[in-house]
Amino acid sequence: MTARHTTLTHRQVTDVVCDLIATQEHVDRAELKPTSHLHNDINMDSLGIIELGMAIEDRLGVAIAEEAADKLETVEDVINEVMAAMAE
Repeated sequence: MTARHTTLTHRQVTDVVCDLIATQEHVDRAELKPTSHLHNDINMDSLGIIELGMAIEDRLGVAIAEEAADKLETVEDVINEVMAAMAE
């Protein structure tokens, strides 16, 4: 892990995750909510989730485990997984 994420709050992680999703999936950032479903609301496919994981790792220095990535359904799931990875 790197030191660049050690002081991030839940709000900051939320902002980073939502910014990455909005940019990657070409959706309006203002319309993203924690309850937004990755597949149904954002139309993110499995490759998109893998790409999001790589972008999070590049930006925050934390990796989302592959088995965890398979279970991500909402924006909040992604945020929670990042927060958990940062706590390790």
